Amino acid sequence: MKPLKWKKYLKLVEYDLASLTELERDIHRYPLHDFAQIETDLCAALLLDAAEGQHNLYVVKLVPLAQQGQLPNLRISDHNDLSQLHLFVENYDLSRYVEIWFCRTSIDRASLNVAGRLSFYMRNQPHSQILEQVWWCSPRLIETYNQYFEYPYVRASRSSWGWRYRIEEAHIPDNSELTRHRQELEFSQSTLLLERCRCRLECFEEFIHSKRERDFSIEYKIAGSNLSIIDWDTSDDQEVLDGN
Repeated sequence: MKPLKWKKYLKLVEYDLASLTELERDIHRYPLHDFAQIETDLCAALLLDAAEGQHNLYVVKLVPLAQQGQLPNLRISDHNDLSQLHLFVENYDLSRYVEIWFCRTSIDRASLNVAGRLSFYMRNQPHSQILEQVWWCSPRLIETYNQYFEYPYVRASRSSWGWRYRIEEAHIPDNSELTRHRQELEFSQSTLLLERCRCRLECFEEFIHSKRERDFSIEYKIAGSNLSIIDWDTSDDQEVLDGN
C-alpha cells in the first residue's frame, strides 16, 4: 500500500505538475528495516557531490501510511550531519511509520535557487494568493520565519492570476551575499516562472475545489530556470484523494 505522501506526488504527475522520472530520481524510498542501506546511499551521494562540486541538501523523512502535516525530518548537507541520523530515528516510535525517505534538492548559490509556498485563499481573505519565498533552503522553513531567520525571505500577495504581486515583507539576514536588488530581481524571475505554469495550476485548483476544498497551497522549487512543484496541502488531503 502506498503512503499518502507518495499518492500526493502522483496526483501532481497526473496534472502535469511533476515528472515521475524526476520524482524517482530525487526521492529515495526505503522500508524501515533498510536503515543501513539509506545510510550507505546517503554517504555515497555526499561523496559524489564533493567530487562533482555540487551543493545539495538531503532531507531524511519518516513516512507514515496516512498522517498529514509535516513529517519528522532531518536535513543533511555534509558528512558531519550523518552522525545525527541514528539519533534522529531513535527519537521516534517507528511503529507509526512505514517507510524512510531521503529527498535531494539543490542549494547552489551561484544561480537562481529558491523555494516557496503559494497559498490560494477563497474565504474571508483580502487577497486570494499569498506567496512566500526563501533562498537556499527548504520551503518548510517558512513556518519558522522570524526577524532572526538565517535565510533571505519574501512575502507578497495579489488578488488573482495576472495581477502584480505586492511585496509585504522582505528580509535579508546580516552578512548575506544577496543584495536587495538581486532579491527583487530573482523574486520577479520566480513569479514569471510560476505564471507560465498558470494553466496547469488552474486545472489543479479546479480539482481541489471539486472535492469541496476551498483553500490550499502548493510548494515549489526553482533551480536556474527549472520550476518544480514539489508538494501540495489542504485541510484534509486524504479526503481530497479518496473523495468522489
